[in-house]
Amino acid sequence: MKFKIIACGSFFYFCLIVLAFWAYTLTYGDLQREEKRSLDRLSFLFNHSTVVMDDLYVGTYDGLEHELTYLLNSVAFEHSLESMCGEVSANDGGDGIAYNIIRCSDDGVYSEILNKLPRTYDYQIKLGDITYGTLTWRVISNNNVFSLHYVPVHLFMALSTAIYLGFLWICLGPYGFKRKSEICESKEERDQYRNLIEQVGNTLNVINNSCNGVNKKHFPLNDDVVYVEYKAPYSTIHYFNGTNRMMRVSLLELENCIYNCFVRIKRNMLVNKNQLSNCAKMEVKGVNKSELVITIRGEKRKFNVTSATGYKVLIDKLHLRNG
Repeated sequence: MKFKIIACGSFFYFCLIVLAFWAYTLTYGDLQREEKRSLDRLSFLFNHSTVVMDDLYVGTYDGLEHELTYLLNSVAFEHSLESMCGEVSANDGGDGIAYNIIRCSDDGVYSEILNKLPRTYDYQIKLGDITYGTLTWRVISNNNVFSLHYVPVHLFMALSTAIYLGFLWICLGPYGFKRKSEICESKEERDQYRNLIEQVGNTLNVINNSCNGVNKKHFPLNDDVVYVEYKAPYSTIHYFNGTNRMMRVSLLELENCIYNCFVRIKRNMLVNKNQLSNCAKMEVKGVNKSELVITIRGEKRKFNVTSATGYKVLIDKLHLRNG
């Protein structure tokens, strides 16, 4: 369910991005239309200027240059115009060009404007119904996406992105916290495991130290131990209360470090003589074959008695009842 919500949120965010691009397009189109209206107005002012009309009427063109320069200086950087040039081409009444003048908002930038492939707008120069030439505007504007005209769109995108990130945080935050909690629990388990290994190591140090000493010390876990099983490389110690503990130690190491209350009944098992009378019995399985049955907390375990010494101790000294 959570991933469906995230998918719906992502689709909604995608729609917002499409809407933002549409807003970019509209903004760019508005700027273009505004630019066109501005140039239409300039062309109208040029055509209806008293200076231009008088020159056209008398057949001279000196005033056209002054009027063009005046208009360029008055609107040089309006409407986000980076640079613009105006060109007046007047005919001589036939097919030839009698007059041609180019003026730009910045001196000496006409060639640079041409290299930037400017937008071009052409208007007829007319007096009444007679056409005297052409007025051409060449414009380079700074209508890039980082200009002030696009600030509302940028704010819209920033707000949409912030809302979407907040939405993801709300949806995925609990998952991240849960994952972090699992990592912490895993680390805690590893720490507990290391602590256990350290405890086992400390116990082994006690065993080794007692083995190396002159006087044998009592194995620290003897009192409630019923039997010990060995499965390389660990020995599992079974207690009278039903619990057990695993240690990385061999039976030989245990035999060398504990009291003689333990007896080996097979190669991989030691039993505690002091506890067996409460929870064990012998079962005969034919000639020279018997099993030791140990019951701890209602759970029975059977072991073949293969050691002659262990068998003798269990039968002669412990007087275990036969099954």
